[in-house]
Amino acid sequence: MAAATLSLVDTILFADTVEWCKDPRYRGILACGTYQLDEKSGQRLGGIELYKLQEDMQGLEKTGSVSVAGVLDMRWSPVVGNTTQSLLLIANADQHVRMYSLDTTSTGHQTKLEATGSVKIPSDRDPATNSILCLSIDVQRSLVVISDSAGCITLIDSESMDVNRQWKGHAYEAWVATFDNWNSDIILSGGDDSKLCIWDRRESEPIYTKRFEMGVCSIQSHPKKENQYITGSYDEVARLWDQRKPSTPLKELHLGGGVWRLKWHPCLPNVLGSATMYAGFHVLNIETQRIIYQYNGGRDDERKEKEVLLGYGIDWFPCSESESETRKSTMLASCSFYDHSLQLWTCEII
Repeated sequence: MAAATLSLVDTILFADTVEWCKDPRYRGILACGTYQLDEKSGQRLGGIELYKLQEDMQGLEKTGSVSVAGVLDMRWSPVVGNTTQSLLLIANADQHVRMYSLDTTSTGHQTKLEATGSVKIPSDRDPATNSILCLSIDVQRSLVVISDSAGCITLIDSESMDVNRQWKGHAYEAWVATFDNWNSDIILSGGDDSKLCIWDRRESEPIYTKRFEMGVCSIQSHPKKENQYITGSYDEVARLWDQRKPSTPLKELHLGGGVWRLKWHPCLPNVLGSATMYAGFHVLNIETQRIIYQYNGGRDDERKEKEVLLGYGIDWFPCSESESETRKSTMLASCSFYDHSLQLWTCEII
């Protein structure tokens, strides 16, 4: 059985990140981020497109949008103790992190995001000659970690929007920074300098550094297995690691394209989705080191000839353990850059 396309959406601007809202109160809300450089003016364009899954779960309905400097990454974050609000934090192309709230309306149908705060990432670069792009973002409780194009890793308090700490982590672009799901003091980062760094936020230097052959662009801590994490690299390989035995990967799988984004399945502990740049998208089982599906973005032969596919964003539709056991198929959203396309698709995990 092949992956089945449910819906294709033209995002107009280049699309590079998608995130389902994980808050069960807002089940079916999807955000898509766009980023495009205007070559003539040098202006960085972009925005957040907000969608709602249709009741029949066969398509997406656009419910709102926000125009902002290009969006490179984003994460939803429930507000602890708040029964009516969930937050969306954005890594922007203008050196800022921005926060938006998603609130219910009297009809229960949300049509827009409300800006609630922002912070400029500190840098010693001259912004007139070296603009800073926030490249990735991750959230754990009230902490936010950002990586940027100057190679820095910045820790922010989401409640006060104050900068807590910053490290010069990488010689070139720091493509990704993420929290260890099991220990919020530990941060993992990867960069264009082909380095993986593990940080303790109480220390000034990395507690571990590993050199790769090519740039490290994706890292995800395992949500089910302590000490394990997975990396993706321009060398086209996804690798599973254990922090206690860091020299050699536990498992690895060649995907045929730069592994830009990796997302763990919400219920199946060994299954991931990958946005694999020019190779499109993959569903894989890292334990068995097997590609389950390769997805081409729902393009027909004519579109394949005319357009370049660059898979940048992917996320699983949230599901519970019971749903995972009773439903054979699972749903994903993905997006590709140059063809400015947002895809909704399903596949059967076997």
